[in-house]
Amino acid sequence: MKKAQGSLVLIILLIIGFAIELVTGNAGNEAALLKLGGLPDNGELHGEYWRIATYSFLHFNWLHLIVNVSLLLWIGRIVE
Repeated sequence: MKKAQGSLVLIILLIIGFAIELVTGNAGNEAALLKLGGLPDNGELHGEYWRIATYSFLHFNWLHLIVNVSLLLWIGRIVE
């Protein structure tokens, strides 16, 4: 089985991003995550299309991060 290098890079970036959220006290804070590039609840981007890429790297809590990493490991191996 070949290694999913792209997935591994993304997982490292997700963990680094969440570590930054924890250190800055932004993890679990919806308003702070919105300022960092999260998607608004109503889904309206108001021309801020960069949010489509940045929201993927933000996580509300450990469980959210673990689920996303697990899915990325599983699906990443299939895609790569």
